[in-house]
Amino acid sequence: MGKTIPSAFLYTMNATEEQADAFHLKDSLAAYEMAAANILGAKPYLFYDCNTLQFKDYSKYESSIFSEEEKRAYHEKHHAEVAEQAYDLGKNLILDAQNL
Repeated sequence: MGKTIPSAFLYTMNATEEQADAFHLKDSLAAYEMAAANILGAKPYLFYDCNTLQFKDYSKYESSIFSEEEKRAYHEKHHAEVAEQAYDLGKNLILDAQNL
């Protein structure tokens, strides 16, 4: 058996978690994740950042499918938590690489 290489898939998306679930986004990405696991010899870490902000200034774009107010409120409420989760994922990748 060859050497394993730790990896991660970090997905950022404008879709809310509910929209991602309704469109089976995670299922549609599973083939890529499985291919990476087969090639690299280890299951990748997965990270989903949903309901992201698309623009700094929504008034410059036609984006009526999303509510700027809801997105900004979500971002304010969850940004620190999401950033911490991403940071922890990075730490885990480093620890995994050091333990090879």
